[in-house]
Amino acid sequence: MELVHLKEAVNSSIDRALVNVFENQYMGTFWQGDIYYNAYPTAVAIITNKILGITEPEWESKAAHCIMGLQRRDGSWGILDKQALPLPNLDEDKMEEMLELKSAAARNTVVCILALELLDVYPECVAKGKEYMKTVDEKYIDPFTEIFLACFGRKKWKDIKVPPIEMMLIPANSKFGFNRFLPAWVRDGAAGGILLKTLRQKKGLWSPIRRMAIKKAEKMLLNNQLSNGGWFGTFQPTVYPTLALAELGHDLNSDVIQRALGFLQTRRREENGYVHRFWLPVWDTSFALLALASAGLTDSNHNVAKAKYYIINSQFRNGSWGFCPEVNIYPDCDDTAVAMQALSKIGVNKDYLMKSAEWLERRQNKDGGWAAFVKEQAKKTPGTLPTTIEDSMVILKDPSVADVTGHVMIALGEVGYRVGHPSIDKAISFLKKDQLPSGPWYGRWGLCYIYAVTRVLKALQVIGEDMNSDYVQKAIKWLVEHQNSDGGWGECYVSYFKEEYAGIGMSTAVHTSWALTTLISVAPKYSSAIEKGAKYILETQCKDGNWPSPHTVGALEVYENTNYSRVFPLMALGEYRKFISKGGDF
Repeated sequence: MELVHLKEAVNSSIDRALVNVFENQYMGTFWQGDIYYNAYPTAVAIITNKILGITEPEWESKAAHCIMGLQRRDGSWGILDKQALPLPNLDEDKMEEMLELKSAAARNTVVCILALELLDVYPECVAKGKEYMKTVDEKYIDPFTEIFLACFGRKKWKDIKVPPIEMMLIPANSKFGFNRFLPAWVRDGAAGGILLKTLRQKKGLWSPIRRMAIKKAEKMLLNNQLSNGGWFGTFQPTVYPTLALAELGHDLNSDVIQRALGFLQTRRREENGYVHRFWLPVWDTSFALLALASAGLTDSNHNVAKAKYYIINSQFRNGSWGFCPEVNIYPDCDDTAVAMQALSKIGVNKDYLMKSAEWLERRQNKDGGWAAFVKEQAKKTPGTLPTTIEDSMVILKDPSVADVTGHVMIALGEVGYRVGHPSIDKAISFLKKDQLPSGPWYGRWGLCYIYAVTRVLKALQVIGEDMNSDYVQKAIKWLVEHQNSDGGWGECYVSYFKEEYAGIGMSTAVHTSWALTTLISVAPKYSSAIEKGAKYILETQCKDGNWPSPHTVGALEVYENTNYSRVFPLMALGEYRKFISKGGDF
């Protein structure tokens, strides 16, 4: 393509993408993509209503129909809510069997069966689900799912293995206390589930120590309820505290329960009954701002300015951010880092960001890396984390990971941290140890190796690392070598569970954007790969200016965030436009 025509195509694509981005800005202020996991939250929402004695026929009918539509051919309800991009010549059913995800689908299947039976609908789906469960070892059903079964007599309370309620009496910040033993995303839900199990089992309730523990658990839950009515700002951790407090005697019309129910209802899609686990407005708005900055927009644009002030107003007093403004008791390093990057690119004074930088610096783990939420909560061996199938306790671990570490290093680099600073040098040491022999890094909060390697490479450039270092060049080479023949990059969700599939999968605009943006920045000499990647993005844009939305996020399970397909290709094309304007492609 001739340069003049290429520039016209890029400009046209960016213009259409900008229209789509601004059309999807909530109240002209912030962005939040829809989050799609699987049928589990929708089923749990029905079950929660039944436990509480709440009847909502219209919504329940939609929700049941939604669950029915998500059942797989084999009778199960899987870990994804729709077909994900597979590996070449391998359909999703075969992938799940290969990965032993067939067993992992057990918990989703049992709650969907229970929900449909409680509503007395779709008996043929229930029958298929029960046939499937005959082929699965029930050891894969986690204890917090078993709590729902026990509420309806389908599991004995005494057989549910959870920590005793007396754990609440251990000092919270000690090694086995609630705040250290459990990561932020589990803490409130676990407290509610353990409390509910204790109350329903009715064992030892006469004990002064147990009564003291129950009282402490209740106080914790009441204190941790957020201003939006939820716990941890997400669906699942809100369900168990709601049920536990109701079991303790809090009336359904009480303020605490009404606010909780209101929060749970806001997770629903009224048109089809589907229940979302959460939204990420701070995270999504930060990346949207970064994409808009790449496209050449500044805060002189009214919508950009409103988004900038949304991020500023969402900051907590200590300089940190959470994934949404209400989770003020659960700030995290990833959101803080990305918010800092966005504000820096939009032109916020770096002095303003120093408080956030200092907060991040204090959160660095001894191994040199950064975890998402809790400092020194867990450790891992270099490389990948085990899957929930290999280690069911991995859900309770929040160790240093390369993707979060990369984001933090970029943020610190934006305010002047460089090689030679103790925190940066420790982080580089961590990354060198954590790198896989083949070159990439494992990403916990994105899918997966392409996500992590692009975060890390950008970070190393920003903080002034020698980009000709062997370990850096190995990572760049790995990224280039995993470009697909169509010019794009892709990674099937199999890689989140099996390292040998790292960087392998059908191309997506999101993975391609991550790779393209990184190569333009850190390895512009690979102009042929860059051109092919840009052409893939141009050719796959939809008429409305968006791009197809794949499953590209990994966080214990794999999910889709519809904001990713909207902003990351725009970011990549914005950087590519600068690249070709400098003659980088020719």
